[in-house]
Amino acid sequence: MVGLFANLMRVTLTMSALAALILFCTPLLKKRYSASWRYWVWMVITVRLLIPFQMPAIELPDLSGPFQSAISAAWTAPQDSKTQISQEAEGQTRQDAPTLQEQSNQIEQQKTSESSSLAEKKAQTVQTEHLWSDWKTKLQTFPWKEAGVVIWGLGAVAVLAIRLVSYCRVRCVLRAYARPLQNPDCQAILEEIQNELGYHGPLRLMCCPAAASPMVSGLYRPLLLLPRQDYPIMTLKMIFRHELVHVMRHDLWYKLLLVAVSTVHWFNPIIHWMVRAADRDLEISCDERVTRQKDKAFRIQYSEAIFEVLQQGVGRRFLFTTGFCNEKKTLMQRFSAIFDTDRKPRGAVVMSVVLVACLLTGSLFGCRADSMQMASLPEELASSQLLTGSTGINVEEEALAQMDWTAQL
Repeated sequence: MVGLFANLMRVTLTMSALAALILFCTPLLKKRYSASWRYWVWMVITVRLLIPFQMPAIELPDLSGPFQSAISAAWTAPQDSKTQISQEAEGQTRQDAPTLQEQSNQIEQQKTSESSSLAEKKAQTVQTEHLWSDWKTKLQTFPWKEAGVVIWGLGAVAVLAIRLVSYCRVRCVLRAYARPLQNPDCQAILEEIQNELGYHGPLRLMCCPAAASPMVSGLYRPLLLLPRQDYPIMTLKMIFRHELVHVMRHDLWYKLLLVAVSTVHWFNPIIHWMVRAADRDLEISCDERVTRQKDKAFRIQYSEAIFEVLQQGVGRRFLFTTGFCNEKKTLMQRFSAIFDTDRKPRGAVVMSVVLVACLLTGSLFGCRADSMQMASLPEELASSQLLTGSTGINVEEEALAQMDWTAQL
């Protein structure tokens, strides 16, 4: 569990940096690319955030055997020379023994004179050092990772409980207020739009006065809810076009992914910022798809339908639903996208860059040398220098250089 939590922290840090970069560059990129690229970019990032596992792409070869044999062969060679050097040093030390003895006596006398003055200072600092050592030991031995796992788990459970309670309330409201439509024209118009868009899947049409705007609910059996039945025919056609695009793209599952990622990464404000931006871009991309290759008159009728639904009041949002008219603060962005008739690319290049970045966040963890291989070598061999001729070679640096060269290949 601790390892999973560590991977979750790595993923949330790297993906937060990528999401923040895209959010920062969105005002510049939206002038050149359509909203559909942001729709898919958020989906890729969301899926990567929900997979907190490393994905190693490069496996380095096991070089411990050749390195260990070479090190052991080179280490045993200079043992005789080292023994001879130590013997010569010992003989020289014996010759200089009297001189060293006199110097040591003088040093001891100086230390004795200074010890009296240092004893008082040491007595004052012993208690402070003792207290600091106790706190340092406590901080070092405290299970920080286990505590982080407990805090994250409690937060995730609390957020999940709140979401489940909200979903249950939505189910209760729909069961209490949803009624079959009495106007047969609504069903006929819906079938007409279904044939026009080529959708032949399951879809039920009902009336729910508790809903603030037309919306779709239900993951497996979509349910299209209308707040009232007396909409004009043109407004009904625009509403059905918009909601059918949501159904055909399976946007409810998209929203489920956003809810899941905001639950798992509840502690990360950048992820919540990304979720709100993804929810906004979902509606804008839907508007772009409805008005694609349409003339100005159609776009005006579509905007008027949004205004007519907006007059009923906006603000009652249901979990796991798609609304025809969302918050007022995003309506200006939607209208700007609706009347933007410039042909824009879908951002395949940007999408490819983001996809590669998401893959590299996991694969780069695998492109590193195995530290256990160096730990298995004798400590004195790994940190020593081998003498080959007159040149000193650091074994650890040489091995790491060879591994880096192999990884680059």
